Amino acid sequence: MNYPSRVFQGRDDMRILLRSAEAGDAAALLRLKAELNKDSYYNDLNPDDIPLDAAQQEAEIRDFADCPNKLMLLAFEQGELIGAALISPVSPNPKTKHRALYQGGVLKHYWGYGVGTVLTQELFKHAEEMAYTQYEVEVFADHFRAIEMYQSLGFEEWGRIRRAFRIQNDDIDKLYMGKTL
Repeated sequence: MNYPSRVFQGRDDMRILLRSAEAGDAAALLRLKAELNKDSYYNDLNPDDIPLDAAQQEAEIRDFADCPNKLMLLAFEQGELIGAALISPVSPNPKTKHRALYQGGVLKHYWGYGVGTVLTQELFKHAEEMAYTQYEVEVFADHFRAIEMYQSLGFEEWGRIRRAFRIQNDDIDKLYMGKTL
């Protein structure tokens, strides 16, 4: 699915450009993923664990553009890619076609400016067109900013995986949050 480019006002007069990912964004998206993994540990991967190369990232972007029930949005500020988010089916199983998985990230320097909220809200507006009736997200239990944002958008905690992550000998739970329409 494609999303038309739109500009939103973030906090402190930040102008956030949102648009669908395009094949030419593959290298920038890979750099963003690597930087997100370096910024904080709130990702499943370590900084050097990016599983895709540029060609694979391009193919994933094309898949999202061609698929009517997937959407990948990118957020730019003054031409710099600062965040990305996507919504896709939880699985291809017909029994779960009503469930959408949300994933997203914003560079730490841009936390608190409303970028994540705008990305999430815009994805969910278009998710309704894709016939989703349930949204799901996984989040580190100590990522309080993200949890607060999801709660402000109507998400509730639906479950918890104890000790899902081990970071420098500390065990951290994973929350499973959801929202139904």
